[in-house]
Amino acid sequence: MRLCTRSLARSLAFSLQARAAAGAMGYLCDPYAPRLLSGSSKAAARRALARRRPPLINRGTHARAMAVQRTLDAFLAATASDMSRQIVSLGAGYSSSALLLAQQRGGRPPRGLRFFELDFHEVCAAKAATVAADQEMMRLLGGAEGGEPDKIAEGVTDNRLAASGVELDANAGTLRTPAYCLFPCDLRDAVALREGLAAEGFDDAAPTLVLCECVLSYLDPVAGDALLEWAARLPQGAVAAYEAVGMEDAFGQQMAQHLADRGCAMRGAAAGAPLAAHEKRCEAAGFEHAQAVDMYTLYTCSPSLDRAEIARAARIEPLDEIEEWRMLMQHYCFLVGSQQGLKEALWLT
Repeated sequence: MRLCTRSLARSLAFSLQARAAAGAMGYLCDPYAPRLLSGSSKAAARRALARRRPPLINRGTHARAMAVQRTLDAFLAATASDMSRQIVSLGAGYSSSALLLAQQRGGRPPRGLRFFELDFHEVCAAKAATVAADQEMMRLLGGAEGGEPDKIAEGVTDNRLAASGVELDANAGTLRTPAYCLFPCDLRDAVALREGLAAEGFDDAAPTLVLCECVLSYLDPVAGDALLEWAARLPQGAVAAYEAVGMEDAFGQQMAQHLADRGCAMRGAAAGAPLAAHEKRCEAAGFEHAQAVDMYTLYTCSPSLDRAEIARAARIEPLDEIEEWRMLMQHYCFLVGSQQGLKEALWLT
């Protein structure tokens, strides 16, 4: 299943570098992005932290992080009384979301939550080794302590990890704790996805949030529809997606060509679709409710995001490219699809 091309790996690294750089500027409080980046490439980590990103990139990164964090928090608040709940991050890359959720809750994973992360084998292998060698990150994910880096790098079983209920196979790209599960999966195969999750103890009946960040835009439409249909069949399921939108205009075509030149062609139907089409796609998959909002509207107008935090970020550095930033933000959207029980918690406006 070694499907992770160099171009996709570079795209994942760029996203992590942008997050680490935004954190260094004060837009985000994410101490784990630089450590995850260092694990994937120490040279890339040094370059990312030394290179100053344009303000419109930093603000875009801040907007995306706020939308994702708000959705995760809203889901956890809505399911606080449930003894078992799940978050499934598809195409998780080097996301630090699971770590931040625990850090923000006293250094322990949220009660009753199992956090699943899936991606290409190469990504999972690098992430598993990096996280397992870091004591703080292991504690945040439900493991007692980190393992010995030399053993982890060699793929050798570490008794200290096993004693704390942790299963690690860095070569296979898997890391399991009582609260967290990382494993490789080809997201183009919905059957393999269902079977892989079932093997890891996934509970179809538990409240579940499926998170997709820049996944549907790159998947073949048939594969993307299959993922949405699987999520919609979960009786207490919801999906939250950060995706490209409106690629049919001149600005969007320029964006799409730039990504294609980097080897990341947008194959998904979502990439060229207007907001209403995103909503109809979710409803056709089986969700009772769907809402898509472009990131400019969400960031500048929506009461669902912390307006004081947005005002604080605006004071960090001046933004001269106002029109370019507006157009860029209008070509990404945040989409939520849910069954009735989670509609009010996840609604964006």
